[in-house]
Amino acid sequence: LSGINVQRGKVESTGAMQINVNINKINTTGAYLIFTQSEPGTIFNADDWITGRIVNETQISFQMSSIASSLNGPISWQVVNANNGNFRVQRGDTIMSLGVTNLSVGLPTNINTLKSFLLFSLTEGTADSYLGGAVSVAGYISNYTSLQFNRSLDSTTLVLSWQVIEFADSTN
Repeated sequence: LSGINVQRGKVESTGAMQINVNINKINTTGAYLIFTQSEPGTIFNADDWITGRIVNETQISFQMSSIASSLNGPISWQVVNANNGNFRVQRGDTIMSLGVTNLSVGLPTNINTLKSFLLFSLTEGTADSYLGGAVSVAGYISNYTSLQFNRSLDSTTLVLSWQVIEFADSTN
């Protein structure tokens, strides 16, 4: 597709709680972030969950839970940018509180569900070694006005950072 470009990179975290990465200028309403993280260790705990965000047109950021010790693994990232209006992106952050297993989040603008998809990341607020169902979150677009996030256990507070990408062209 013309007018779409992808920036990518890999950043090594050196024990920081937050990592900011400068990128080439993007259209923030037409760009989304995809990333993966590799964290050393043999158990799941607070330092295994991070959120990634587009901060502004020249910066992305990766944030670790405030209760974790540090972020120690590499993060590989890609920013997909459409400067031709081929897709629109809505994004936000929400809290899934302790005691909550189902959370509905309203979208700022209605979407066409047949042309949209959801990406999200999370950090957690408990330093337990293994949280299983408390951090295993299913997120989906429930209708043209809202998102739904579900988990089986409610033993920690989560910060969810979400992006809804909607294709704006006439493709069906």
